[in-house]
Amino acid sequence: MSAGPAGSPLDVLVIEKSGLGGQAGVTERLDNFPGFPDGIGGAEFADRLTQQARRFGVELIETDPLQSTDGAQLVARELSAREPEKYFYPDQYNNPANWRAHYEGTAPEIWKQTEGRITHFIAGLGTAGTFVGISRRLKELNPAIRAISMQPDSPLHGLEGLKHMASALVPGIYDPALADQNVEVSTVDGQEMARRLAREEGLLVGTSSGANVFAALRLALSLPEGSVVVTILCDGGERYAE
Repeated sequence: MSAGPAGSPLDVLVIEKSGLGGQAGVTERLDNFPGFPDGIGGAEFADRLTQQARRFGVELIETDPLQSTDGAQLVARELSAREPEKYFYPDQYNNPANWRAHYEGTAPEIWKQTEGRITHFIAGLGTAGTFVGISRRLKELNPAIRAISMQPDSPLHGLEGLKHMASALVPGIYDPALADQNVEVSTVDGQEMARRLAREEGLLVGTSSGANVFAALRLALSLPEGSVVVTILCDGGERYAE
């Protein structure tokens, strides 16, 4: 299993369209996690993390919640620019090492474990590194592979880690030309799918992963028999659990 930032899972879900009643189902799960109860809300989640950090003596700088991660980025940039000897800012939104990690690691893993049968790759846009790196490499391996990007359907959403590109700071590493199609998912659909994955598949994931799977299943139902859809489960659900 690959590991994402801060130990978060980078779990690959493969969905294959069968001829059985036109259904799309999960045919392979590369690593999994135990189930978890219904998640907590965003405000409760933030409060919990704040309390835990302060117990460790962490100095917190709180930014405007309406700016989401964009506000945090602006503050981080300002701090690192003002005191570069004190702060290191890896800048995952503009650092090519982000997408290259997926180009060199995750994409070949997907290609190998699907034995080259993948026909569609779909993933949400956050830093955009996952989508850009995997899509770029897969299209080199097989130009016929379709890459579909997914984002929240509203500027105000609860899909943690994902960006509504039209209203957010667009990452410098994002390449919209890689997407053959763009789709949107609501917060409610992402949250409900995360709960379903826990109850029905034993996968402990967060809402952005739920949104990825929701979009992947919706896509698979529209495809012909033999199609193989791959998405990424990019966040752990333990941080949202009761």
